[in-house]
Amino acid sequence: MSAPKPSLGFDSRTAAVKAMRAEGKSTAVIAAMIGISTKNVLALEASSGRCRNDVKRMSGKAAEVAFNPEVRSALRPYAAIRDITVDGLIHLLLEKIASDRLVDAVLDDEGVKYS
Repeated sequence: MSAPKPSLGFDSRTAAVKAMRAEGKSTAVIAAMIGISTKNVLALEASSGRCRNDVKRMSGKAAEVAFNPEVRSALRPYAAIRDITVDGLIHLLLEKIASDRLVDAVLDDEGVKYS
């Protein structure tokens, strides 16, 4: 493993990525600001430990959610803009919706209880 590379006033590119992601910046914007590819941004995030806890909790089991082709097709341009897969975009969306408690806002159902 190589030594950390300072970037944008942070001790490492990983720290810069994490800080900019916390500000809500997209993968493409982060990549442009640091001067690396979007794939490198995602790799830095993954290696930073952000995903390690999720992987440990899953105990080696991959989580799979099936979406109909129309949904996947509708998400494809948004994934392409960010240079990630549709599955990667789905993961990011669900993570953001859950962590920011946006479920009610996204569903716009005023917290209706379904039976």
